[in-house]
Amino acid sequence: MAAHKMQEAEKLFETYYESLSKIAFSYLKNIFDAQDIACDVFLKYIETDPVFESEEHKKAWLIRVTINKCKNFLKHSKYARSEAVSQSSSSDSGTEILDLVMSLPEKYRIVIHMFYYEGMSVLQISKILRISVSAVTKRLERARKMLEPHLRD
Repeated sequence: MAAHKMQEAEKLFETYYESLSKIAFSYLKNIFDAQDIACDVFLKYIETDPVFESEEHKKAWLIRVTINKCKNFLKHSKYARSEAVSQSSSSDSGTEILDLVMSLPEKYRIVIHMFYYEGMSVLQISKILRISVSAVTKRLERARKMLEPHLRD
């Protein structure tokens, strides 16, 4: 691999690793598996050497690959449906909100994460998840309704 390409991969890793790990965690509910998935995404980037139209296209590709790898992991993992999530004993409200978000069904959890934690627009989310804008909007609405009773306190 050329030195230039390796430097580009390192820069991508520094820029997106944390974000991709969080997205994977929102699917897998296990930080170690999420970190493995994020690393696998960068390996795929190095192996395939894709060409991007823009920085937004590059980020969308990385997120899409992360989501696909998470879905494959869940499909083929014997731990796919175990809910072995370590519960934090912290009473920090940020941790409590994260725990509430993590308790949502997957399709709601991922749109909440992408919208609020990644700051993505509804249109960006719809393109990455390959669902309609109205489906994203509806999932956000339903997720907020599920969270609302817990956030009033």
